[in-house]
Amino acid sequence: MEKYIPFTDNNFLDDIKSDFFVNLIDIYKDLGPIENVESKIADIFKSPNIKESDIKFNFEPLMLGKDVAEDFNLTSENVKRIHRSLSILTPSQAAMEKIWVALLNTYYLDYHLHVIRQLQGERDVNQKIWDRTFMTGRNGDKRQQLMNNLSLLWWIAYHTYDEANTSNPYHLTEFFVSTPYRGNAIAFFSSNIHSNKDITLGILDGIKYLVDQKIIMINRYAYSNASKIINIVAGVKLIDLMTRDEIKKIIVEELPKTDQIILVA
Repeated sequence: MEKYIPFTDNNFLDDIKSDFFVNLIDIYKDLGPIENVESKIADIFKSPNIKESDIKFNFEPLMLGKDVAEDFNLTSENVKRIHRSLSILTPSQAAMEKIWVALLNTYYLDYHLHVIRQLQGERDVNQKIWDRTFMTGRNGDKRQQLMNNLSLLWWIAYHTYDEANTSNPYHLTEFFVSTPYRGNAIAFFSSNIHSNKDITLGILDGIKYLVDQKIIMINRYAYSNASKIINIVAGVKLIDLMTRDEIKKIIVEELPKTDQIILVA
């Protein structure tokens, strides 16, 4: 289904952020009939507050399950759908808050509300809903891009899609989301080293190899420690000139030696 990517008016975005904790939060947290909640939000996020860009995308609705965060197959499919629909965005466009706020509250509103409803009863739920909706806040821009409900899926696909693997370019995507992907994405992709795709793929190749060979068990330290290793190497070598295989070799050799890594007995 071909659509045009929407975006929010700048003044409107400022207004709803100012009003968020006063009025909008109560609408998001309303546990009444979902169609009523969607109608209330649709009344807010409509023209002229929402505008259409000249960028076309092929909209695919996201899958909803009992628990988005724990269903590996569902999450994997949703990341692929976002990639198929929105890979036309450049990284600079994908960093634009006004695009994701508009998408979340229009085409992907059912998914956004589904995830929000899973947060009910959690500590600091209002702040978590803010973090899942907007891309500015206490955590800084890059981290915030990895917390927004939709932007998160885009960046996972962007960093893990392996076009060199013609049989399954999503093999690293599937590996990444098979574990608690939200926290791992923040721990991993917020590092500046991931501006180079080959470095990212080399690190992921190394971590996946260590897990597949039953040398380590995956946890968030596998990702954060791997980034630290490459940052240390960057202090003495030009890592942008290193090959993907060279990066993988470093991770395979050094990651099992680092703190908080769980070795397979």
